[in-house]
Amino acid sequence: MKKNLVFGICIAFLFVNIFGVVSADLYSYSEKGVQYEKKILNELENSKWIDVIIKVKDFSNITISGKDSIEIQKVKDQQRNKIFNDVTNSILLTLSEEDFRYKDRTISGRTFFGYVTEEGFNKLLNNSNIRAIYLEEYITLLGKDKIGLAYEEGYRFKLSQVILSIVALIIMALIIYFIIKRLKKENGKNIK
Repeated sequence: MKKNLVFGICIAFLFVNIFGVVSADLYSYSEKGVQYEKKILNELENSKWIDVIIKVKDFSNITISGKDSIEIQKVKDQQRNKIFNDVTNSILLTLSEEDFRYKDRTISGRTFFGYVTEEGFNKLLNNSNIRAIYLEEYITLLGKDKIGLAYEEGYRFKLSQVILSIVALIIMALIIYFIIKRLKKENGKNIK
């Protein structure tokens, strides 16, 4: 029984570490510390303009506490949003229309979207106000128009990561199932 439990824990630990290595291999960092997806470089080899998502660094030093009243939280949110929007505007001023075509931004200004060339991408990589650059990916549902993958403030879900997470959950469920099945067989008991 203890062997099965130790075996299950070892398999789970191994899988989590493999998953971490796989996802860590998807990203790289510029000399200025900007995180970017490695496949952006491949996309730029095949296309002059690519669709990107740019995340701005947080320089506000404003923290919202659960102890703050709702009014104070709203004021702090407004202050942070102003700082994010100012930083976003300063980044956009460094880019020409030949380098970057602006599409949109989130209300807070933490994230903005556009089309970038290789020259524009290199400018973004050298901008210390940028936290990360992601490739905007699309999925097609039932032959309909392209739909951008879901994103929210602070979160970005990629189809490959979602599928990998589902596979991880299925494998973990199977491991637990077989451990319980083996325990039932060894003990002759019904474990529910």
